[in-house]
Amino acid sequence: MAFLNAKDQIKKIDRVGRMDRRISILKPILETSTSNEDKVIGWEKISSTPDVWAFKQDLRGKEVVIADRVQFMYLTNWTIRYRTDVKASYRIVDGNSQVYEIITVSEGEGRGAYTDLVTNILEGIYWT
Repeated sequence: MAFLNAKDQIKKIDRVGRMDRRISILKPILETSTSNEDKVIGWEKISSTPDVWAFKQDLRGKEVVIADRVQFMYLTNWTIRYRTDVKASYRIVDGNSQVYEIITVSEGEGRGAYTDLVTNILEGIYWT
């Protein structure tokens, strides 16, 4: 068992204390189409602890070209306690019912302590 020194304990407590937003994690409901391709037909909360506390950090927006159209991405980093059941194809919903698509999932600071989710806001899409 590893012991944290006083400085590391304070850092860990500080990070947990900043988790002041409640979010829900959604996974896609898939259906196989006639061309043997998965099609998203809806979204549902994941079965294992779907509602978690998170720390929100807005990142810089950026312009990207998707399908020959210039679009703007509003990136946000969400830090949650460490999880292994969240994938980049999932979505999250904040306390205002705003939906975000997860772009990347990475291990946050410290081994197995936190998970960082980089998301893009889906403007005009709300969870009901």
